Order: sequence, then structure tokens, then C-alpha cells
Amino acid sequence: MKCCNNLRRTLCSLLVLAVVGTLTFMGCTKVDDTLGSDYIPNGQEMKMGIKRFAKNEQGSGFLETRLYRTDSIISSNLGNGYIGTMRNDTFGLRTAGYLTQYLPGVLPSDTAGFGYRPIFDSAVLVISVADYAGDTLTPVRYNVYEVTSNDYLLKDGTLGDTTFYVNFDPTSYIDPDPAFTFTFPDGTSSGPSSTRITMQPTERGLDLVRRLMLLDGKFKDSLEIYSRDSLWVSYFKGLCILPAEDATSRGNLFSLTLKNSGFTIYGRNRNRIDPTLIQDTTRTNYYFFSENAEYGNVSVNMVRHDYAGSKITPSEIDENADRPTVATGYIEGLGGVVTELTFTDEFFAELQAVYEKENAESDNDYTSLAVNQALLYVYLLDGDYDWSQINVGTIIPWLDASAPRLGMYVDYKQITGIPDYYYTYEKLYDTELAYGGYLNRSLGCYVMDISAYIQTIWNNYQEVRDKPAAEREIEYRTVYLGPEAYGLYSFPYTSVQGMEAPANNAPIKLDVTYTMIK
Repeated sequence: MKCCNNLRRTLCSLLVLAVVGTLTFMGCTKVDDTLGSDYIPNGQEMKMGIKRFAKNEQGSGFLETRLYRTDSIISSNLGNGYIGTMRNDTFGLRTAGYLTQYLPGVLPSDTAGFGYRPIFDSAVLVISVADYAGDTLTPVRYNVYEVTSNDYLLKDGTLGDTTFYVNFDPTSYIDPDPAFTFTFPDGTSSGPSSTRITMQPTERGLDLVRRLMLLDGKFKDSLEIYSRDSLWVSYFKGLCILPAEDATSRGNLFSLTLKNSGFTIYGRNRNRIDPTLIQDTTRTNYYFFSENAEYGNVSVNMVRHDYAGSKITPSEIDENADRPTVATGYIEGLGGVVTELTFTDEFFAELQAVYEKENAESDNDYTSLAVNQALLYVYLLDGDYDWSQINVGTIIPWLDASAPRLGMYVDYKQITGIPDYYYTYEKLYDTELAYGGYLNRSLGCYVMDISAYIQTIWNNYQEVRDKPAAEREIEYRTVYLGPEAYGLYSFPYTSVQGMEAPANNAPIKLDVTYTMIK
């Protein structure tokens, strides 16, 4: 998909900077399709123009919008663990938890381990909050389960599968009874700035602690388990943190940086001469991620979406169903719903009519057109083509809730961006793509330069346009508007106006600047 059209590059050089600069900022102005024509040399066999696809314009039915959701979004080894439960009138209930391996830190003593006849004191969850959403004063209770089976890692009978998806079900791999419980936030003293949370152990938890402190189990009184990571993960298989109950009100969600998170076991040991005396207090750390470890860094996030009672109808987002068109598009992270855009036959017919009309009125015999620039405008609910007509009071909540940037994909499961959204290049070279995709708060819309993509699907149409309509399959005519590629698990949620429909004051708009060619 990293395609490039040499012809397009050549023709782009003909477009003067004044034209490009004007088009970039003309999101809500009338189109002057003669702009720049004076710069084209006399006798030139190419002609430049602008075609707008928008409400009340010829070709306004150029796009269909649908909702789409897939469980095939990778959720493993993201570097972050997501926990929480949050309810929203638009997007329903989102519940997150994660399963993670863990590795030990340094023992209190290299030779004596936890010391003579150690005593357990407390277990503290160590967290590093990277991001959060919702009401951080609402207490949420969590259960921490011990992972009892590594079978989820089996691939063809051997350990090695570390790729998992957002619908991963840990039930078969964990103890059915929790080892610890904790409340976070607690509504008074803990919140996003917290780093340490005391966990309450159950009988299962006390059993786990005794094995960790080498007081019981297969490695009782043996320090060997603390010296080999591969042995460690085969015996201490991990922990799984899940909300104990669903949110009944707004709730909250947290993103935790795993390399700075883990848990600590506090204890004491006795004096060997007089065991009634306490010799030392001890602290042993266990890490959810260790950069230098060969084993023990597997983590899997699980997110459950329940759209019952929300504005999203579950049957309208099923990837395997024949989904209806919708007027409103929704985009959320955490493996939730995104918006599908399909360019209709009307779109291709309108572009073809551009040069056919010119041919009918002249003897130029144009055969196609090259896309110089294609700008897509996606407006928030309560947005308007004319920014001066926007009701600031009603659009501000949409602006504040929305993601700062959206990505566009030809394959959302594989996170394959359109040619313009070459996000790996952008990150690798620390540059900014012409694609943009950012929320323009002044205009109340997202603006995306999708020139290479439009040229691609136009070329694909040219290859099949002479086939009967029933056999005409235009490759990549459908794309997905979702969270940006490096923010798939971000918390903001976006509601936008989709295709032209009575409910939409400002449906999606596309401005195509082109050059006709022979």
C-alpha cells in the first residue's frame, strides 16, 4: 500500500504555491475553480480544476458511512496495562483489565533469601499512571487472580505465542478465586497521582505469598527459582487484574506503564538466637516488565464493550453482518467501534464526468485526471461548513471529548494506513505528514490530505470501469476512520457527521484539485 504515482508527482509541480496555500485554508469557503488557471502556459494540454463533493453539491452522495468493530485488534505487549470500568451514554460500558507475567527483583539476602523464619506483612501494588479518563473520585474495586496455566502461550504444542487480541478470555488460565483485592481510586486518598496501593490478601493470596517467600511449595527453602527467569515463569505464571464489578455510574479508566509497575511484598524475619525477636524488615519487588529479561515480559489487555442502552446498535457494528448505512459516525479506542467510509459509484462517475464534459465542449480529448490534492473534512456533531454558524455552547462538549487526531486505514485489523497516512515513516523520522488528520477546533472538524489515496482508487476504477457494474470491484474503495495508529488504546471518543443525510448539517466533505490529462 505504500504506493506512489509518478505521474501525480510530475503534475504536482505545476501547481503554484499560491494555489496550494489557498486551498489548504479554504475549509469553509466557496470554491473558485478558475483559481490559478492564469498560470498555465498557453497551448498546454492539461487543465486544472477543483471538484467539491459536499451537501447540496453535484455528487453529494459520493460517500456511504457505516459503523464497524472487530475483535482482531492486537492487545498484547503494548507496554501499558489498562484497568477500569466506565459507562457512557453514547458508547455504553467499557471494562478493561490485563494479564501479565512478572519477574523478581533482588532478594533481601543473596544467601539467606528472606531471612530466618520470615513473616509476611503486606502486599502493595506499585503503579505508574500514564493516562486516565472518567470520574477519578468514583471508587472501583478490583480482583487480582493468580495465573495457573501457561497454556495460553502454546503455539503448535510449544511455548511461543505472544500475540493476543482484545477479546482474549483469561478464564481458563487463572484461579477462579482472587488472590488479592484492592480499591482504586478509593474516593478519598488515592487517584491518578497515586503510585502505591495496599492489596488485601485472601487465603489464595496468602498461599501465593508463602510460595513467593519460599515457605511452601516446590521450591521451599530453595533460592534457585529466583536465579532463572525461565524457571520462574514456568512456576509463577503471572497475575490478572480485573474489575470486580461493572460501573453503574460514570466510572473511570486508567493506563499503567508496565515497566514502572509491579508489586512489593513487605515482611520481617526473626533473630536466629532468639526467634521471638524481629531481626529485620524486608522488601522484595516484583516487576511487570524488565527490559533486559529474556522471559517474563508477556502482557495481554482485555477490553469488553457492552453497547446495551447506548446510541450504538450492536447489530449495526458486527464485522460479519450486512451493516446498514448510518448518518452519525463514532470512533473510540480500546478496540471499540470505528467508522467505515465507502466511496460510491457516484463518486467515480462524477470524476469521470469532469473530463467528459470538457471533451464534449472542446476537442482536447482528455482521457483521465491526476489528483493534485484531495482534502477530506469530517465535522463533529453540531458542526457547520460555515464556522461562524457553529453554536459554541453545543459543540464544546464534542470538542473536549474527541480524539486530537484520527487515522485512516485500508485494513483496520492490520492497522494498514492509506498511502498518505504512512505513520511508521512519520515516527521513524520524527516528521509530520501532509495527511494531518488533526482536529481543527476553530472549524469543528478533522482535516485530512488523502491525495495519494484518491489517486489510487481512481486508478483502480480506471482499470475496471468498462466491466458490468455487478462485476466492477474497485480495490480499496472502503477505508476506516479510527484512532491514530499509536493511540489505538486511547480513551477519548469521537462523534462525527457521516454521509449526507437529513440529520447532518455538515456531512463529510471532499475537495479534489485535479489536472486533466490526455
